[in-house]
Amino acid sequence: MIYIIVILSSISLIILIHINITMYQHYIRTTGKTRALFGLSEWLVYGYRHYYGIIPIIGFIVSLFLAYKIEIRKIALVAALISLVTIIFSIFSVWRLFL
Repeated sequence: MIYIIVILSSISLIILIHINITMYQHYIRTTGKTRALFGLSEWLVYGYRHYYGIIPIIGFIVSLFLAYKIEIRKIALVAALISLVTIIFSIFSVWRLFL
């Protein structure tokens, strides 16, 4: 169970990193008014990225629960950490740190 959480969270993290790189490249190619309104474009075009945070939220809760119940706490805490990083990538606009 815990390995499934790690795999799904890692896949979601890779997809979200790809989406953030694409958003950064899209922002660099824009100029003028489009850059000023890029927040609206970000919400309309890349709004689906928040859905990639649903599975890691569930995985984070389950892995914290499993960290208290079973003996493989290290793996459960690693799963919780990966899920937390994926949640941060799905909620915040991390691509702005690339500027």
